[in-house]
Amino acid sequence: MSNHLAIATVTATLQDLLQEAASGAVSGATVTTQRPEAASNGAQNDPKINIYLYQVMLNAAWRNSDIVVRQADPTALQNRGKDKVEYRPLVPLNLHYLISFYGAESELQPQRLLGGAVGAMQLNARLPLPRVQAAINSRGYLATSDLDHQLERIEHVQLTPIKLDLEEMSKIWSVFFQVPYALSIAYEAAVVLIESNVPRLVPVVTDPDVAVKQLKGVYLFSIPLALQSDLDQGSVTTRLRQAFADHTFALSAQATVTVIAPGTLWQIEDPVRKTVFEPVQRYRVERDTEMLDIYAASAEQQNGGARG
Repeated sequence: MSNHLAIATVTATLQDLLQEAASGAVSGATVTTQRPEAASNGAQNDPKINIYLYQVMLNAAWRNSDIVVRQADPTALQNRGKDKVEYRPLVPLNLHYLISFYGAESELQPQRLLGGAVGAMQLNARLPLPRVQAAINSRGYLATSDLDHQLERIEHVQLTPIKLDLEEMSKIWSVFFQVPYALSIAYEAAVVLIESNVPRLVPVVTDPDVAVKQLKGVYLFSIPLALQSDLDQGSVTTRLRQAFADHTFALSAQATVTVIAPGTLWQIEDPVRKTVFEPVQRYRVERDTEMLDIYAASAEQQNGGARG
């Protein structure tokens, strides 16, 4: 993550990289960061490389990756409840640069500068940390830039050529009114993470209130509370069997009762199945205020038996 000076820091670093390459390709060549019309105004024969940031786009991979920073309270290092937690929204950007080359065509200076530039960009395809720090230190207006922090601890900035056909290049140059075309290439610098200056505090959970809800299954019907004593006996009595039959849930002779909590919770299991694909029937019986509620046992209970 970086502050608002990150974009300008990338441009300044590119300027320094290309200045070194330009000097090696054509003696006396310079590197500027002007609009194309200013770069070509009356100086097209001077050996020069111009860098122009023509488009900024959101980076898709980082657009939902806001940062949460948690810092311990130095006065209470053992108490995590006093930690300071900050939610820092960031804007991830891809920077698109138009790099143009000028000079005497009779000496092929634009082409020589182009060759030196692409070589330097390839050599420094991952923006080097020392180069970024040098660009910051040599420019007073970038003194508080922290792009070097992003490169060192979070994410690098990658330089990648942008493939532009003749039509796409023509569209870019048509934006500049009556500016003659100059030999050009385009590069993308990604990703630059711009951090908000005002972080939002996030509360720390110190005393969670966790409630576990008992899985009861699907409610089927209710039977009279008087059958509680039958269930506590741990056997399927005649009147219990009749109560189920009255609600069209007939119990076989092999049905059994398991007492989970006397007077409160029971399970009835009927192993007789109509088909081989039908699961063993289990019913959860739970005492209510005035009735005994019958539930089809939940999936968890079907797999592992009833739980109190």
